[in-house]
Amino acid sequence: MTSKSFQDREWVSILFSNTDPETGERNFSEFYYPVFQRTKVYRRISGYFSSSALSYLCEGITELIENEGIMYLITSNSITQNDMIAIEKGILSKEEYLSKSWLSLIEESEGNIELRDSCEALAWLLANDRLKI
Repeated sequence: MTSKSFQDREWVSILFSNTDPETGERNFSEFYYPVFQRTKVYRRISGYFSSSALSYLCEGITELIENEGIMYLITSNSITQNDMIAIEKGILSKEEYLSKSWLSLIEESEGNIELRDSCEALAWLLANDRLKI
């Protein structure tokens, strides 16, 4: 893997929007993906979190994992029941996820990388110490 630096890219200002799918896709390709390619630590503060966001960031998270990186997330306590179960599984059933690879949780379809199950991915990230909430 070629090491990338934050200095080897020209960074431009981006307007972030979660309501426009096209803008959201540009946000990922122009900002998030290049950041994940270059970082070992990703910190995010979010008023709302859902494991479904992991699906959107899957390709970048794969880069972060290849960099032996970690994500730190500060969020509100408003979490879905399914995400709460996944968090508990990732913490309490750690051994179950240590034998799985990240790549076993994703699939490639028409050039896009997607998660098979975002809750399983959340549990895996926690169990493998790639995410701290």
